[in-house]
Amino acid sequence: MKFCEECGEKIGLLSRYNHPVLGKKSIVCGDCFAIIDKDLTLWREFVLSNSFNKDARELKFNFEFNKGCNTIC
Repeated sequence: MKFCEECGEKIGLLSRYNHPVLGKKSIVCGDCFAIIDKDLTLWREFVLSNSFNKDARELKFNFEFNKGCNTIC
């Protein structure tokens, strides 16, 4: 049995996911993976919109990244 890097929950062999940022050594459960994936999607949209938009200073985002995260925050 392994433990989730984010919440510490015990994870079985078939219900674990590799951490999308930290790689193969960090394993997370399905619930934490969904939260991390959502945050990465929001971050990706934020970065892309600010990278290629000349009026990026006028854009306002009300995102709460890593709202449910325990380890990385």
